[in-house]
Amino acid sequence: MTMLKNLEFLKEKTLSRRFYAIVVGTFVCSACLFLIYAQILQPPQDEIIRGFIVTIFMTPLITIPFTIYAMDLNHQLCRTRNDLAQLVREDPLTKLLNRRGFYERISVNDNLEFHDKFVLQPVETVQIQHGALLILDVDNFKNINDTYGHDVGDEVLIGLAQVISKSIRDGDTAARIGGEEFAVFINGADVHDIAAVFERIKARLSEIPIYSAEENIYISVSCGAVLASTGMSFNAIYKAADEMLYKAKNSGKNCMFLNKDKVSLGVINNDQFVNQAAS
Repeated sequence: MTMLKNLEFLKEKTLSRRFYAIVVGTFVCSACLFLIYAQILQPPQDEIIRGFIVTIFMTPLITIPFTIYAMDLNHQLCRTRNDLAQLVREDPLTKLLNRRGFYERISVNDNLEFHDKFVLQPVETVQIQHGALLILDVDNFKNINDTYGHDVGDEVLIGLAQVISKSIRDGDTAARIGGEEFAVFINGADVHDIAAVFERIKARLSEIPIYSAEENIYISVSCGAVLASTGMSFNAIYKAADEMLYKAKNSGKNCMFLNKDKVSLGVINNDQFVNQAAS
Protein backbone atom coordinates (compact mmCIF):
# COMPACT_ATOMS: atom_id res chain seq x y z
CA MET A 1 0.00 0.00 0.00
CA THR A 2 2.87 2.35 0.82
CA MET A 3 4.37 1.63 -2.56
CA LEU A 4 1.13 2.58 -4.30
CA LYS A 5 0.98 5.88 -2.39
CA ASN A 6 4.59 6.68 -3.29
CA LEU A 7 3.90 5.88 -6.92
CA GLU A 8 0.82 8.11 -6.91
CA PHE A 9 2.80 10.97 -5.32
CA LEU A 10 5.50 10.72 -7.99
CA LYS A 11 2.89 10.75 -10.74
CA GLU A 12 1.13 13.78 -9.25
CA LYS A 13 4.47 15.59 -9.07
CA THR A 14 5.17 14.68 -12.69
CA LEU A 15 1.73 15.91 -13.74
CA SER A 16 2.36 19.25 -12.03
CA ARG A 17 5.62 19.68 -13.91
CA ARG A 18 3.93 18.78 -17.18
CA PHE A 19 1.25 21.40 -16.54
CA TYR A 20 3.79 24.20 -16.21
CA ALA A 21 5.79 22.88 -19.14
CA ILE A 22 2.71 22.89 -21.40
CA VAL A 23 1.69 26.44 -20.42
CA VAL A 24 5.19 27.86 -20.79
CA GLY A 25 5.81 25.91 -23.98
CA THR A 26 2.57 27.13 -25.55
CA PHE A 27 3.34 30.73 -24.65
CA VAL A 28 6.88 30.51 -26.08
CA CYS A 29 5.62 28.90 -29.30
CA SER A 30 2.95 31.58 -29.69
CA ALA A 31 5.52 34.32 -29.15
CA CYS A 32 7.89 32.76 -31.69
CA LEU A 33 5.13 32.44 -34.29
CA PHE A 34 4.16 36.06 -33.71
CA LEU A 35 7.76 37.22 -34.17
CA ILE A 36 8.05 35.22 -37.39
CA TYR A 37 4.82 36.80 -38.60
CA ALA A 38 6.14 40.26 -37.75
CA GLN A 39 9.42 39.65 -39.58
CA ILE A 40 7.84 38.26 -42.75
CA LEU A 41 4.86 40.59 -43.21
CA GLN A 42 6.37 43.58 -41.41
CA PRO A 43 3.08 45.19 -40.30
CA PRO A 44 2.99 48.69 -38.79
CA GLN A 45 4.60 49.08 -35.38
CA ASP A 46 1.35 49.84 -33.57
CA GLU A 47 -0.16 46.65 -35.02
CA ILE A 48 2.87 44.67 -33.83
CA ILE A 49 2.50 46.05 -30.31
CA ARG A 50 -1.23 45.41 -30.29
CA GLY A 51 -0.77 41.87 -31.59
CA PHE A 52 1.95 41.13 -29.04
CA ILE A 53 -0.28 42.30 -26.18
CA VAL A 54 -3.16 40.19 -27.48
CA THR A 55 -0.82 37.18 -27.67
CA ILE A 56 0.32 37.65 -24.05
CA PHE A 57 -3.22 37.70 -22.70
CA MET A 58 -4.99 35.32 -25.08
CA THR A 59 -2.48 32.47 -24.88
CA PRO A 60 -3.03 31.76 -21.15
CA LEU A 61 -6.79 32.22 -21.49
CA ILE A 62 -6.94 29.58 -24.21
CA THR A 63 -4.30 27.10 -23.08
CA ILE A 64 -4.76 27.03 -19.29
CA PRO A 65 -8.41 25.77 -19.20
CA PHE A 66 -7.69 23.03 -21.75
CA THR A 67 -4.46 22.11 -19.98
CA ILE A 68 -6.19 21.92 -16.60
CA TYR A 69 -8.90 19.69 -18.08
CA ALA A 70 -6.36 17.39 -19.72
CA MET A 71 -4.24 17.16 -16.56
CA ASP A 72 -7.29 16.46 -14.40
CA LEU A 73 -8.36 13.68 -16.76
CA ASN A 74 -4.85 12.23 -16.68
CA HIS A 75 -4.85 12.47 -12.88
CA GLN A 76 -8.14 10.56 -12.66
CA LEU A 77 -6.78 7.88 -14.98
CA CYS A 78 -3.72 7.50 -12.76
CA ARG A 79 -5.88 7.12 -9.65
CA THR A 80 -8.08 4.58 -11.42
CA ARG A 81 -5.00 2.64 -12.45
CA ASN A 82 -3.76 2.59 -8.85
CA ASP A 83 -7.18 1.47 -7.60
CA LEU A 84 -7.21 -1.35 -10.14
CA ALA A 85 -3.67 -2.31 -9.16
CA GLN A 86 -4.84 -2.60 -5.56
CA LEU A 87 -7.87 -4.66 -6.54
CA VAL A 88 -5.82 -7.26 -8.40
CA ARG A 89 -3.71 -7.71 -5.27
CA GLU A 90 -6.61 -8.03 -2.81
CA ASP A 91 -8.82 -11.00 -2.01
CA PRO A 92 -12.40 -9.75 -2.49
CA LEU A 93 -13.87 -11.93 0.27
CA THR A 94 -11.50 -11.44 3.19
CA LYS A 95 -9.91 -8.12 2.09
CA LEU A 96 -6.49 -9.60 2.79
CA LEU A 97 -3.83 -9.70 0.10
CA ASN A 98 -4.24 -12.40 -2.50
CA ARG A 99 -1.42 -14.61 -3.79
CA ARG A 100 -0.09 -11.97 -6.19
CA GLY A 101 -0.15 -9.22 -3.58
CA PHE A 102 1.53 -11.54 -1.09
CA TYR A 103 4.37 -12.29 -3.52
CA GLU A 104 4.93 -8.61 -4.10
CA ARG A 105 4.83 -7.60 -0.44
CA ILE A 106 7.42 -10.11 0.77
CA SER A 107 9.73 -9.88 -2.21
CA VAL A 108 13.18 -8.34 -1.89
CA ASN A 109 12.58 -6.59 -5.23
CA ASP A 110 10.80 -3.69 -3.55
CA ASN A 111 11.14 -0.88 -6.11
CA LEU A 112 8.93 1.01 -8.54
CA GLU A 113 10.22 -0.77 -11.61
CA PHE A 114 9.46 -4.14 -10.07
CA HIS A 115 6.05 -2.88 -8.96
CA ASP A 116 5.11 -1.93 -12.52
CA LYS A 117 6.39 -5.18 -14.04
CA PHE A 118 5.50 -7.58 -11.26
CA VAL A 119 2.56 -9.12 -13.08
CA LEU A 120 5.09 -10.55 -15.55
CA GLN A 121 7.35 -11.96 -12.82
CA PRO A 122 7.17 -15.79 -12.65
CA VAL A 123 6.79 -17.13 -9.11
CA GLU A 124 9.86 -19.33 -9.53
CA THR A 125 12.07 -16.23 -9.66
CA VAL A 126 10.53 -14.33 -6.73
CA GLN A 127 13.08 -13.95 -3.92
CA ILE A 128 11.82 -13.19 -0.44
CA GLN A 129 13.04 -11.27 2.58
CA HIS A 130 14.48 -12.69 5.79
CA GLY A 131 11.71 -14.02 8.02
CA ALA A 132 9.32 -16.93 8.37
CA LEU A 133 6.53 -18.23 6.17
CA LEU A 134 3.46 -19.80 7.79
CA ILE A 135 0.84 -21.65 5.77
CA LEU A 136 -2.44 -22.12 7.65
CA ASP A 137 -5.36 -24.31 6.59
CA VAL A 138 -8.81 -24.54 8.20
CA ASP A 139 -9.37 -27.97 9.71
CA ASN A 140 -12.42 -29.87 8.41
CA PHE A 141 -13.54 -26.94 6.29
CA LYS A 142 -15.41 -29.20 3.87
CA ASN A 143 -17.57 -30.44 6.75
CA ILE A 144 -18.46 -26.85 7.62
CA ASN A 145 -19.57 -26.16 4.04
CA ASP A 146 -21.52 -29.42 3.84
CA THR A 147 -23.21 -28.90 7.22
CA TYR A 148 -23.95 -25.17 7.25
CA GLY A 149 -23.65 -24.14 3.60
CA HIS A 150 -21.14 -22.13 1.63
CA ASP A 151 -22.43 -18.80 2.96
CA VAL A 152 -21.43 -19.82 6.46
CA GLY A 153 -18.17 -21.15 5.04
CA ASP A 154 -17.46 -17.69 3.64
CA GLU A 155 -18.21 -16.14 7.04
CA VAL A 156 -15.73 -18.55 8.61
CA LEU A 157 -13.03 -17.46 6.17
CA ILE A 158 -13.77 -13.79 6.85
CA GLY A 159 -13.66 -14.38 10.61
CA LEU A 160 -10.37 -16.26 10.36
CA ALA A 161 -8.87 -13.47 8.26
CA GLN A 162 -9.77 -11.00 11.01
CA VAL A 163 -8.25 -13.23 13.69
CA ILE A 164 -5.02 -13.56 11.72
CA SER A 165 -4.83 -9.81 11.11
CA LYS A 166 -5.20 -9.13 14.84
CA SER A 167 -2.56 -11.71 15.72
CA ILE A 168 0.36 -10.29 13.74
CA ARG A 169 2.40 -7.13 13.94
CA ASP A 170 2.11 -4.11 11.65
CA GLY A 171 5.24 -5.09 9.75
CA ASP A 172 4.06 -8.63 9.06
CA THR A 173 1.98 -9.75 6.08
CA ALA A 174 -1.13 -11.91 5.86
CA ALA A 175 -2.90 -13.20 2.75
CA ARG A 176 -5.49 -15.64 1.56
CA ILE A 177 -3.70 -17.62 -1.10
CA GLY A 178 -6.47 -20.01 -2.12
CA GLY A 179 -9.60 -21.70 -0.81
CA GLU A 180 -9.32 -22.13 2.97
CA GLU A 181 -5.55 -21.63 2.89
CA PHE A 182 -3.89 -18.55 4.37
CA ALA A 183 -0.29 -17.39 4.49
CA VAL A 184 1.55 -15.24 7.01
CA PHE A 185 5.03 -13.81 6.57
CA ILE A 186 6.77 -12.65 9.75
CA ASN A 187 9.62 -10.26 9.07
CA GLY A 188 12.92 -11.09 10.75
CA ALA A 189 11.34 -13.92 12.70
CA ASP A 190 12.89 -16.61 14.84
CA VAL A 191 11.35 -19.78 16.30
CA HIS A 192 9.87 -17.89 19.26
CA ASP A 193 8.13 -15.38 16.99
CA ILE A 194 6.62 -18.12 14.86
CA ALA A 195 5.29 -20.00 17.89
CA ALA A 196 3.93 -16.77 19.38
CA VAL A 197 1.90 -15.96 16.26
CA PHE A 198 0.40 -19.43 15.97
CA GLU A 199 -0.32 -19.62 19.68
CA ARG A 200 -2.10 -16.28 19.54
CA ILE A 201 -4.21 -17.38 16.54
CA LYS A 202 -5.02 -20.70 18.18
CA ALA A 203 -6.05 -19.02 21.44
CA ARG A 204 -8.35 -16.53 19.72
CA LEU A 205 -10.04 -19.28 17.70
CA SER A 206 -10.67 -21.38 20.80
CA GLU A 207 -12.14 -18.47 22.78
CA ILE A 208 -14.35 -16.71 20.25
CA PRO A 209 -16.86 -18.36 17.89
CA ILE A 210 -16.24 -17.53 14.24
CA TYR A 211 -19.93 -17.66 13.36
CA SER A 212 -22.81 -17.26 15.81
CA ALA A 213 -25.92 -16.17 13.89
CA GLU A 214 -27.62 -19.56 14.34
CA GLU A 215 -25.03 -21.67 16.12
CA ASN A 216 -21.63 -20.96 17.63
CA ILE A 217 -18.97 -22.38 15.34
CA TYR A 218 -15.47 -22.83 16.66
CA ILE A 219 -12.74 -23.76 14.23
CA SER A 220 -9.11 -24.78 14.39
CA VAL A 221 -6.26 -24.45 11.92
CA SER A 222 -3.22 -26.51 11.09
CA CYS A 223 0.02 -24.77 10.24
CA GLY A 224 3.26 -25.48 8.44
CA ALA A 225 6.12 -23.03 8.93
CA VAL A 226 9.68 -22.55 7.70
CA LEU A 227 12.40 -20.00 8.34
CA ALA A 228 13.68 -18.14 5.29
CA SER A 229 16.83 -16.17 4.55
CA THR A 230 16.98 -13.12 2.27
CA GLY A 231 17.10 -14.05 -1.40
CA MET A 232 15.65 -17.54 -1.07
CA SER A 233 13.16 -18.65 -3.71
CA PHE A 234 9.53 -18.27 -2.67
CA ASN A 235 8.68 -21.40 -4.62
CA ALA A 236 11.09 -23.49 -2.56
CA ILE A 237 10.01 -21.94 0.75
CA TYR A 238 6.33 -22.42 -0.02
CA LYS A 239 6.90 -26.06 -0.96
CA ALA A 240 8.72 -26.68 2.33
CA ALA A 241 5.98 -24.95 4.37
CA ASP A 242 3.32 -26.92 2.52
CA GLU A 243 5.10 -30.16 3.44
CA MET A 244 5.06 -29.08 7.09
CA LEU A 245 1.35 -28.32 6.78
CA TYR A 246 0.79 -31.83 5.45
CA LYS A 247 2.58 -33.23 8.50
CA ALA A 248 0.38 -31.14 10.80
CA LYS A 249 -2.77 -32.37 9.07
CA ASN A 250 -1.64 -35.95 9.55
CA SER A 251 -0.70 -35.45 13.19
CA GLY A 252 -4.11 -34.73 14.64
CA LYS A 253 -4.58 -31.23 13.16
CA ASN A 254 -4.84 -28.03 15.24
CA CYS A 255 -1.04 -27.96 15.52
CA MET A 256 2.04 -26.53 13.82
CA PHE A 257 5.12 -28.14 12.33
CA LEU A 258 8.26 -26.04 11.95
CA ASN A 259 11.29 -27.33 10.06
CA LYS A 260 10.08 -30.95 10.34
CA ASP A 261 9.38 -30.72 14.09
CA LYS A 262 6.08 -30.36 15.89
CA VAL A 263 6.08 -27.19 17.99
CA SER A 264 4.93 -27.42 21.59
CA LEU A 265 2.95 -24.33 22.51
CA GLY A 266 2.34 -22.72 25.88
CA VAL A 267 5.95 -23.01 27.00
CA ILE A 268 7.37 -19.94 25.26
CA ASN A 269 7.62 -16.55 26.94
CA ASN A 270 6.17 -14.40 24.16
CA ASP A 271 4.84 -11.42 26.09
CA GLN A 272 6.90 -8.92 24.11
CA PHE A 273 5.78 -10.28 20.76
CA VAL A 274 2.13 -10.54 21.85
CA ASN A 275 2.18 -6.92 23.00
CA GLN A 276 3.51 -5.87 19.61
CA ALA A 277 0.73 -7.81 17.88
CA ALA A 278 -2.10 -6.60 20.13
CA SER A 279 -4.74 -4.58 18.36
